Amino acid sequence: MARRVTIDPATMLSLYPKFLQLRLLGDESLRDALGVEIGETITIEGAVSFDRTLLNAAIEGAYAGEGDGASVQDMDGEEWSLSLDSTRSPPAVRLSKEESAYLLVGLAWLLPKASDRLHHLEGLRRELAIGVAALAPWREILARRTLNLPEIDALQEVIDRSPMSRARKIAADVTKGKGDLETFAPGSAESYAPFVGSDPASDLASFRDGMLPGIVRAWLDWDQFEGAKMALLGCGQGSLAPATELRDLPGDHLVRLAEWGLEGADLLSKVAIIEVGLPSIRRVPDLTGPLSRLVEQIRDMEPKSEGSRAKLLMASLITVEAELSRTQALAHLPPFQRRIAALAHASLFDRTAHHRVDTDGFAKWALEARGRHFYLQELVDLRSEPRWHPEGATAERLDAELMGRIRNAAWANTDSIAGTELEELLMGSGGRSISSRVQFPGSFLPGPAEGAYDAAPSPPQEFEEILDQSLADRELTPRSVIALVNLSAMFRIGDERIDRAVELVRAAGYHFSADVGTDERDLLIDGLAKVAAGTRRADLARDVRIMLRRLRVDGSAPLPATREFLTCVTAAAAHGNLAEWADFVGDCAIEAANSIASEDEARLLHFDLERLCQCEPLVRARGGGRALATLQLTLKE
Repeated sequence: MARRVTIDPATMLSLYPKFLQLRLLGDESLRDALGVEIGETITIEGAVSFDRTLLNAAIEGAYAGEGDGASVQDMDGEEWSLSLDSTRSPPAVRLSKEESAYLLVGLAWLLPKASDRLHHLEGLRRELAIGVAALAPWREILARRTLNLPEIDALQEVIDRSPMSRARKIAADVTKGKGDLETFAPGSAESYAPFVGSDPASDLASFRDGMLPGIVRAWLDWDQFEGAKMALLGCGQGSLAPATELRDLPGDHLVRLAEWGLEGADLLSKVAIIEVGLPSIRRVPDLTGPLSRLVEQIRDMEPKSEGSRAKLLMASLITVEAELSRTQALAHLPPFQRRIAALAHASLFDRTAHHRVDTDGFAKWALEARGRHFYLQELVDLRSEPRWHPEGATAERLDAELMGRIRNAAWANTDSIAGTELEELLMGSGGRSISSRVQFPGSFLPGPAEGAYDAAPSPPQEFEEILDQSLADRELTPRSVIALVNLSAMFRIGDERIDRAVELVRAAGYHFSADVGTDERDLLIDGLAKVAAGTRRADLARDVRIMLRRLRVDGSAPLPATREFLTCVTAAAAHGNLAEWADFVGDCAIEAANSIASEDEARLLHFDLERLCQCEPLVRARGGGRALATLQLTLKE
């Protein structure tokens, strides 16, 4: 006969890890269902602690005028006098005992009059650009009564999610020499909605034309000038800012924006200001001067230099994207939209923290602590957006991209800049011109928001001729592949040319000629993997896998198992279908796990594969789980 065992809530909760206990106890409905009550303390300057419930009750009583000389006990049973400083709004709270005194920010949500509570809520909404809808439920509650502790915390979360609040918190943290990942890489979707909205867009064009105008309008409705500065954060791709109302701002606002851009803007906002300002030169001639200085400022950047903004922005992007991969806060958005959101928060950090942080130290930490997580997530994203590879997340590539964006904006506005000092600066061929900083192919490659397969244009005729000449070789040589690799990253390559590349690979027995050096060979194979992904050619992806296997079987300086596996994951993006992609990745994982040469390799491959399975769980069921089990056995031996 079975016995029924009753476990009290405290015992049950103790069975879970500490971090999960805290999450569970934060759920008020669960606490009520279990009949569990929790106590919270507040510690002031690390010196004295109070029970939050008792302290808030004392503050609420003082606000209600319940007698003079109110007091509250600290956690050690010591009595503290509580008084109000009515020179502040809401009245600040003074705690004093003998010669010790502390002044606490007032709690407007405990004020006795509904009109005062609502007035403060509206003031915060206007000050921090918090959406009306986000505060609607709180407006209802505050019209009826004061808030309890869980409600105060919940409302504070809404306030803290505001980009303006986050900017202030970043500035405060940087000033104190500390940092909190949650501040600039938040784990809630609501924190990113002011820049990219809440719903997924089908592609970049639909986001730009259908969603972004409303997002920018909301910022401008809040404040035409300050809102414009915030709206620029969400314009991390070249076609975005010119497609919004930002281009129609009054002339004096545009001039102020450009002048602010010289000293106060983040790197991407500087470029977006140029993209917005160039079409308006004829309407606002005074823009010419500040825009010229902005172009010169960006032209003279040294991405590799110590403390460069390009380094700071890329390190921030890697960190935010890695955190988004971990929290899955924006898993419902397509990669390009998620990256625009990540760029917005990375740029907010750049705007606030530049010149105030150790950029090189931060960049080193970002790569070491978050780089691998970032890289693996972006490899998974190649399946849906194969034209942007995570290797593009470098300061040098960002620099090249920005030069290309400025050059594109110039070509789109030749009539506007004709006859101005900007014409030579943007369109000239001398050393002063932005042309001197444009790189091939770097300035023409897709950026983080431009990885979609369907977005690739057809190559110009002169490039098609170069491609045909290189593929006309009878042997598989670097010349045969380099043009294909470079051009496929920028243009849509027809099937007949990929067919020719496949023929060359197979005719050569899946290896390059003997005079090709090992490093060059490895780069060429990696390039072919990217071609397979970008052109959706599963047959070329299979051939890349065979090339890698042949190196291993022949003992011809094979790639380490981890690098071979990641090259195969790149090639796997030739399969747009999730199940087919997962099958390819799972098979490659099993093969890599069975060809491990050292314990260190096994440990690294295990880490990569485990993280990959977290990014896309289907991999575990399609072979990744078997590969992990094999690696675990290897590590135990």
